[in-house]
Amino acid sequence: MPKVYSDEFVKSSLESMGYTFLSRVYINNIKMIQYVCPKGHKHNARISHWLKGIRCPYCSKKAKPTYEFVKAEFEKNGYKLLSKTYINHKHPLRYICPNGHTHSTNWHRWKHNHRCPSCSGNTKPEIDFIRKQFEAEKYVLLSSEYINNKSTLKTICPKGHEHNTNWDTFSRGHRCMKCKIENMRGKGHFRWGHRKDIEPIKLIRLALEKEGYTLLSDKYQSSDGKLDCLCDKGHPYKTSLTAWFYGHRCHYCNGGNSPTIEFVKNSFEKEGYTLLTTEYVVGKKLEYICPFNHKHKKYWCDWQKGTRCPTCSNIRQAMIMSGENAPNWRGGISLGEYCDAWNDK
Repeated sequence: MPKVYSDEFVKSSLESMGYTFLSRVYINNIKMIQYVCPKGHKHNARISHWLKGIRCPYCSKKAKPTYEFVKAEFEKNGYKLLSKTYINHKHPLRYICPNGHTHSTNWHRWKHNHRCPSCSGNTKPEIDFIRKQFEAEKYVLLSSEYINNKSTLKTICPKGHEHNTNWDTFSRGHRCMKCKIENMRGKGHFRWGHRKDIEPIKLIRLALEKEGYTLLSDKYQSSDGKLDCLCDKGHPYKTSLTAWFYGHRCHYCNGGNSPTIEFVKNSFEKEGYTLLTTEYVVGKKLEYICPFNHKHKKYWCDWQKGTRCPTCSNIRQAMIMSGENAPNWRGGISLGEYCDAWNDK
């Protein structure tokens, strides 16, 4: 059974810290104490929390923001908040962006600069679009509904193997596992029928030439090492031995080409960023300098989602949650002595 503390003990404990004890209250069958902190913030708390050292959440900037504050933050960016209540930082908030797109987000994602996915080109694809991507590589999509990028999609590969995949896996270049196994053993292996002392690069060149591709690289490092080549239509791109025998072919011919470094650089420069990376490689971070000279690295997919400089984001968040911009600002002043370390004297 929890220990019971008298009103006199609770009052004395609060007053020793400059707090004013008001009363005991019951909230959802939980006994709470109601108090006013030295800065005038009224709050409810458990006695056990108070004795553990937990104090006024408004003063510690951990208080829950009000609906009016959240709405004002959306409107500062030209967004219209459609939701009528704010519950917590994970609860969905429906909005309309400045370009008229309607979507949902939450306060946590909003604080970290996640904005309209339609404006950033990161919307959920339709089933017709996905079917065309499969058909571009001569796959047959059996599924008739698309839920999300992790949901199962039934498909048949060009060799008639029926298997399951998902859009996330397929869009990252993973293809039929049965075809991969066939291509990496027996007569399908690139060393089949050749002497062991023949250099791998020569055998890889022969494998590509069978499909009209041209290998430009003259050195073989590993099965995952990048190799420069030309497809049968003259498109230059990079592949690897593993990717080739997994069924990956020319990105441009399949309609899934990666952006050029010029396109990526132009996207950064439109927002005043300076791109330091000189080559775009899928899966590698891009180094950049933001308009305020903060240096960071970021994946291209994160940039497309609308995330920007984390340092600038933290600074903006600090400005939002402090001083007159804080949701629970009451116009008070500090009662403590001035610190010599403060440099704004």
